[in-house]
Amino acid sequence: MRADTLASLRIKHIDPKRKLILQDGSVVRAKAGKSITIFWFQIPPVFSTTVLEWIDRLKLLGFTGEDALFPDSKYLTHRVGPAAQTVVPVMSSTHAVTEAFAVACRHSEIKYTSHAAKHTIGAERDVRSLTHEERKAWSLNMGHDSEVTTERHYGTMSDDRRFEVLENIGSKMTIDPRALSDAEKAKMFAVFLDVAGGKV
Repeated sequence: MRADTLASLRIKHIDPKRKLILQDGSVVRAKAGKSITIFWFQIPPVFSTTVLEWIDRLKLLGFTGEDALFPDSKYLTHRVGPAAQTVVPVMSSTHAVTEAFAVACRHSEIKYTSHAAKHTIGAERDVRSLTHEERKAWSLNMGHDSEVTTERHYGTMSDDRRFEVLENIGSKMTIDPRALSDAEKAKMFAVFLDVAGGKV
């Protein structure tokens, strides 16, 4: 998500049971007012676990679905006890998001931004063994109407990475079936059936 969209989310926009983020363009600050339902990407669960623990903490402080998902810190101090009648507003700027990334990489030589996170999601699509349909679903989940958009804006490759990929072409001539997951074996079998015209 864009930093501005993230900063304007409310607790009700997260649906943990269905693993969804509901980006309502009429309420949150989304690019061109775009609404999209985002399914949680298949990335390390530490990210979703952290968000869910954060929501649980807010609820213990008396927050409700209408309150900001990431409120100004002053509300975290004064919201303890029975829920107040007024809704906790969302942040008016992306300053806190920018600061969060700065703090997260303060000991790293490489400095990341919130937009770098979206580039990471785009890059993840390219390093996974995905079918055409899965690649399309991945792009749509990023809010892109076309895979071309994902390629153009998030499929960039550094020279160092390009050289590394080219150097490794052909280094793995065979695949050890013992190293494949059941899902990968199923995909290979599906491709085989497709090539064989369904006749085995």
